Amino acid sequence: MLQWSALSDRADFQSALNLSGTAPVYIFKHSTQCPISARALRQLQGEGSSFSEERQVHLVKVIEQRNLSNSMRRNWAWSTNLHSS
Repeated sequence: MLQWSALSDRADFQSALNLSGTAPVYIFKHSTQCPISARALRQLQGEGSSFSEERQVHLVKVIEQRNLSNSMRRNWAWSTNLHSS
């Protein structure tokens, strides 16, 4: 099963960014009130075994960590890569 590290503030996010220089870092922004986001989270958890140990996988709950989520949106360009099986 996929092991998540929750990001709760900007310091956590900055730490994740710092790690990205040595290994891939994945950040999933999850809305706990959105059924599409819940489905995507379940799908990622099911594919957890395909993630190698060196990859850092982080979770940001966009409602619960609204300030962090908004800061990420304002300060970093996001690209969306859709993956379908």
